[in-house]
Amino acid sequence: MGRTFALTMFDPDNQIAVHRSGGFEAAADHAHDFFEMVFILEGEGVHILSDSRRKRKVSVGDCFLVPVYASHAIFPKTDQPFRWLDILIAPAIWEGMAESLFAREEVARFAGDTEMLQLMEQIAREYEEGQPYFQTVLKGLLTVAVGKIQRVLRKKEQPEKTSGLSGTERAHLEKAIRYIDENYKSRPTLEVIAKEVGISTWYLDKLFKGTQTTPIDYQNQLRIEEACRLLLTTRKSVVEIIEETGYGDQKFFYGQFKRKIGMTPGQYRASKLN
Repeated sequence: MGRTFALTMFDPDNQIAVHRSGGFEAAADHAHDFFEMVFILEGEGVHILSDSRRKRKVSVGDCFLVPVYASHAIFPKTDQPFRWLDILIAPAIWEGMAESLFAREEVARFAGDTEMLQLMEQIAREYEEGQPYFQTVLKGLLTVAVGKIQRVLRKKEQPEKTSGLSGTERAHLEKAIRYIDENYKSRPTLEVIAKEVGISTWYLDKLFKGTQTTPIDYQNQLRIEEACRLLLTTRKSVVEIIEETGYGDQKFFYGQFKRKIGMTPGQYRASKLN
């Protein structure tokens, strides 16, 4: 293992620090006492996890996470410009929420995802400008980023969960998931989703069984994730968020939120931003 870095070496006063790499930068074998989120902004490179001797090619739009004290290195693949955004996060930030995600040693690929790129740039600007309460805002933005990473990694697992499906069945399932991803705020019914895909509601339910959920439960999960994002990144009231995420019934929303998150929307916002 190379040198071990402490978060206080980069920012002695805060629990989150953000660093933009140079145009041709490399990071030799090292470890650190903080979690690290890396987002590739330009070019291609290789990320080496020294402990497991695993090498991964990374390119623009890729995001990967590094656990505390994990020995690793990152190098450009060619002589072309190679830049990344480095987000350094104190362990206390997560309080048990994301350690398992950081230990997965997987790459979440966001190539072409302008929303994720904008989120990363927002994180960088928030840190660089250092406005009052910027660390509080950063906590909220990072929670959204982690949620997006979890969603991408979950979709990567879907082929394994649906390996018993035929090519046609998998295509129908992917079309249904894509339709829900794009339209969940309008609360499409099972009948509407099935009609859009061109199959029966019975067949749609059957296809979803391999994903360990149902079309409606998947839709509700997306609404809850969006509600969490809005709670942390906007000043909108809970009533406004209920309307924006497609929940027509406040009582149902509160019940769903409490069941999935373990606390009320107000408690969630306060616990993450205070």
